[in-house]
Amino acid sequence: MSPATQIALSVLHDPQVAEVLAKQVGQAVREALAESQADAWLSSGPAAAYVYGRDDRRNAFRALVNRQPDLAAMAVGVGKLRRWKRSDLDQWLSSTEGLRRG
Repeated sequence: MSPATQIALSVLHDPQVAEVLAKQVGQAVREALAESQADAWLSSGPAAAYVYGRDDRRNAFRALVNRQPDLAAMAVGVGKLRRWKRSDLDQWLSSTEGLRRG
């Protein structure tokens, strides 16, 4: 093992360095997860729950998709494989009047 590698490893074992790294890495992981959740793909059931704020609105969501061509156009897939991106639903909700969650 090279001297530089030995020094690097000894620094990583220092509790103060480990604490600082844990905070930095933890923050980066939280930010990445938040971004990942914003771009999560939702099937009709979870998309309905997200749009309406309730779990029992799948049929209402399907009817809404049939009435709203822009909502239907943002989906990918066909039939049971149809999915909506959460960030697209957020954008659609903010631009749509008259539909409120909950």
